[in-house]
Amino acid sequence: MIAYLTLLVVCGMPMICIEMAAGRVTQSGPIAAIAKLCPLMKGVGLAGVAASFFMSALYAVLFSWAIFYFFNSFHGNPRWATCANSWNTAKCSEDPYTLVKSLYGGFQNPNAPPPPLTLRFPNVTRPTVSNWTDVNVTTPGFRIPDLELDMTPRPRVPQGKDDSSWVSYTLSRHTTTAQEFFDHKLLEVSGGIDSPGEVRWELLASIGLCLCLTYVSLRKNTFFTGRIKYVLSLAPMLIMIAFLMRVMTLEGATEGIMYMFQPNIKEIKNARLWIFALAQTIHSLGLTLGSNYVVSSKNKKQISVMRDTVISVFVNTATVMVVGCVVFGTIGHICARWRQRIDSPFLHKDPGIIFVVYSEVIRNMPVPTFWAVIFFFFLICVAMDSQVTIASTGVQALEESYGRFIKQRFQGHGLFLLFICVACFITSIPYITQGGIYYFQMTDYYVAVLALIIISFLELCALGWFYGGHNLLSGQSEVMHHVPYIYLRICWGLITPLVFVAVVVCGGMSLSRLRYRNKHHFPMWVDVVGWILFGIIVSVVPVFVVKALHKAESSGIIQKVREALEPQMDVDQPTDFWEPKPLVVINNPKNGVNHHASVLKSHRYKGYSKGDYEGETVI
Repeated sequence: MIAYLTLLVVCGMPMICIEMAAGRVTQSGPIAAIAKLCPLMKGVGLAGVAASFFMSALYAVLFSWAIFYFFNSFHGNPRWATCANSWNTAKCSEDPYTLVKSLYGGFQNPNAPPPPLTLRFPNVTRPTVSNWTDVNVTTPGFRIPDLELDMTPRPRVPQGKDDSSWVSYTLSRHTTTAQEFFDHKLLEVSGGIDSPGEVRWELLASIGLCLCLTYVSLRKNTFFTGRIKYVLSLAPMLIMIAFLMRVMTLEGATEGIMYMFQPNIKEIKNARLWIFALAQTIHSLGLTLGSNYVVSSKNKKQISVMRDTVISVFVNTATVMVVGCVVFGTIGHICARWRQRIDSPFLHKDPGIIFVVYSEVIRNMPVPTFWAVIFFFFLICVAMDSQVTIASTGVQALEESYGRFIKQRFQGHGLFLLFICVACFITSIPYITQGGIYYFQMTDYYVAVLALIIISFLELCALGWFYGGHNLLSGQSEVMHHVPYIYLRICWGLITPLVFVAVVVCGGMSLSRLRYRNKHHFPMWVDVVGWILFGIIVSVVPVFVVKALHKAESSGIIQKVREALEPQMDVDQPTDFWEPKPLVVINNPKNGVNHHASVLKSHRYKGYSKGDYEGETVI
């Protein structure tokens, strides 16, 4: 959390401010905005849109997971709350610590060995709960899963040391009910990426539903807009607060939350931590993908860019804090119940940890079925809202910059949007096979982490260096109020680029082969495919640099670069420039002036009356 908060101040806030300022100045999306301010770096906006396409496929997969959990919540107890299911293995345990503690006699004597056991092994290759058998112990009346209690003689615990070493070792060989539901019911995860297995048809149908809703929403502009967006934004936060209140009452939750805020020198020195913290900053603020450009371009001039920046950063930070406290509090509770260290690799740190952790929270809530249905319903809505936002941003940016081509090839907006949704559906299919979690992690790492960090750095260079952040501020001297000018200029010009370079260089030096749950090493070809995806997205930038230099009419290379860096618009506009201007008035004989496409303000402008428009042709 310390790394995230640090990067939020030195990178996140300056980046979101410069994106909103660029969107406000140009009144355009990411591609057109960067093309107007720095034509040489137009590819940065297009690279962000390309990354958003892969992100859209990942969001669709997360939507399908939420749908699956939602329908499995309609039971007396959620289906991930018990081990009495067909998909559970002998490693599953609802409360293994209580069982093993009883078997070990309560640990009155930490140096005493466990009581003798006689195990009768079933003649099966994969024991499940249906293969459990009686276990003869000195204290009768217990049943445990076969093959799971390791009775290998272990070193005796010295007097005064932790008396649960036997228990910790034994429990580390078990899994939670929520983890088994995620692995064996939702994913039906295969043995490796080389074994993709079958397509999970329930998830495929859910992705189809997600993209159909996306198409209808963007085609008709009826869903996930207006007041609905406010409900979808506020309701999940209220649920998170309720979860946090419940988590705080659980054993070990306080230790988990303290661990989140506690400085750890060893972790702070880990370059990979800073890479993922920077990626989290980018995602939480919606940087690089273009949504900040679009939102800012539609705001009124009276709304300060700095005000929008502060509100966005505050809301996102508060959300991350609440969600983080719920997650780490639950992790602390799980580790306390399973007698594991919080920093141990007991919990799998993969993309599904959020589903596993929140399933465990719901399992401990009163009336868990009610909370499961409510939580996953709103999670579906939030995932759908994110999907619509990222898809609409990309589609609008492409139509804004390549509208003529799209109209010629796709006959307009509807067919082009359908093409995008179908392409996203096809792209998401590998992620919902039995080996799809491996492809998901590969794309998440190489695209959603590495590629977005590089694109964000190039975007900062284009707007903060080549164009100049101070030019954006001077162009909005009548729009932005009380801007911390010195702080922003120092960050744009020095601190933020240096932090990006340090994180990228140090992180690059510590890069290692991609692994799944720190155990399964991916084959070499997976890293090759991942770097190819990374290269396809990032290579858009140098391609458009070469194109811009080729179009420049100057003779020398230095002159070509200077010409390509020249902005295509003047941001030093009067106040009237910032009003919405949907009316185009031609030939105004009443005022004796012929306006060739002179742009006037909308009907909200206070200086015009209805009679002023008599005799005009309005488009």
